[in-house]
Amino acid sequence: MPAAWNYVLEAVSEHPFNFFTLLFALAALAVSAIALIYSRLQAAAAQTQAAEASLTRRLNEEAMSVQAQALKTQAEDTGKALTVAERSAEAAERLAEANETLSVASQRAWIVPVQLERFQIYPTADNQVRISGVIKVENAGRTPAINVRLRKCSALSGDEPLGFVDGKDSSWGSVAPQDKKYIDHALKFTQEQYEELKAGTLSAWFFGNIRYFDVFGGYRTTYYRYVFDPKAGMIPAQSGNKVE
Repeated sequence: MPAAWNYVLEAVSEHPFNFFTLLFALAALAVSAIALIYSRLQAAAAQTQAAEASLTRRLNEEAMSVQAQALKTQAEDTGKALTVAERSAEAAERLAEANETLSVASQRAWIVPVQLERFQIYPTADNQVRISGVIKVENAGRTPAINVRLRKCSALSGDEPLGFVDGKDSSWGSVAPQDKKYIDHALKFTQEQYEELKAGTLSAWFFGNIRYFDVFGGYRTTYYRYVFDPKAGMIPAQSGNKVE
């Protein structure tokens, strides 16, 4: 290293111009060193910036994923809440309908058969047999039955009669709560038919329907049917008795 400096001093002393050349060379070397350092600093800064950008992107992606999951969960929870609300509304509606039905049922008119009274079997003057009876019905409800109409039928038949074609119609107007009405029925037949009745090969029927409106606007029908029994007289039939 001292030899090199001696060489430089000797060159400068022999040729003073070489001093400026050396100075310029040193300056160029310094500039190159500074440029190299600056470029390395820029490279490091760029690498740091790239790393920060990558980290920022990853954090953003994670945040967006979390947000998307949160929105999905919120949508699912909202859907479940809506389903629960709909079911609750349906249940409330059904409960309201049931309460209304119960309320109407507890307050409406109910015309029902109570019993058959004054049943009789006796011969007639023309050597025939007559059976008769009175069916008592009652409004067992708490409000009046309105525009009450009756169709009563009596039949002598081996089979259970269908329909009410040959009935006799009448009107009762309104029937108040606890009010009672009476329906007269009678049949006349020959001694031979009476023997068939006692043998069970022929049947006598008292039947009919009562149609009316309740105060809530409902159209109601009561069906009644009695059949002759050789031992018990006229008794309620196994079918054909219904209150709507």
